[in-house]
Amino acid sequence: MCLGCRERGPVTELVRVAVVGVPECGRERARLVIDHRRNLPGRGAWLHPSQSCVAAAVRRQAFGPALRVRGLKVQPDDLAELFGVAGHEGSAGSQDR
Repeated sequence: MCLGCRERGPVTELVRVAVVGVPECGRERARLVIDHRRNLPGRGAWLHPSQSCVAAAVRRQAFGPALRVRGLKVQPDDLAELFGVAGHEGSAGSQDR
């Protein structure tokens, strides 16, 4: 189910996002990454690769609860990479920011 529009769709039409660097004792900063290979550990959330779905999920502050990470703040620019994923789902892509 898309975190933005809340519609169900085939996994092939959705992009998985996950959190890496979950803070332990305040040493690391959690950050949202696109899981191109769909195999990162932990909880993931699924989105359509569209600006409207990303904007809706950000507006509703849906990432933190869906990923069970308190205080996770996501900006639309944080997911700008998402828009290039549609044609490159199999590639590893750049996850460093």
